[in-house]
Amino acid sequence: MTPAIISEDPDSQLETGQASFELLYNQYAPSIYGLIFNAMHGDDVKAQAVTVQVFKTIFHKRQHYNPNKYRIFTWMYIIVKTELSASGIELAHSYGFSKTTKPSF
Repeated sequence: MTPAIISEDPDSQLETGQASFELLYNQYAPSIYGLIFNAMHGDDVKAQAVTVQVFKTIFHKRQHYNPNKYRIFTWMYIIVKTELSASGIELAHSYGFSKTTKPSF
């Protein structure tokens, strides 16, 4: 049974409480983990640790989320990039290469 505080709108899940945040985590953690796992070059242990840290940051910054400015995943992606950058790790672009490597066309 779904608790009454859980919204169908993922953008509002940051605002409504712990149960909704857990739903948000369950929905987006695999995607966030995948981004981090790739950035960590397949290091599962480090990727899991960074994923936990990212979601802690998301939880602590949830009141700063503005659904009029970003979609929820875009906002979380920015947090992932910031966390990785603080660790000296660059998130690869969606084109399959990072800024340090050149694509072969």
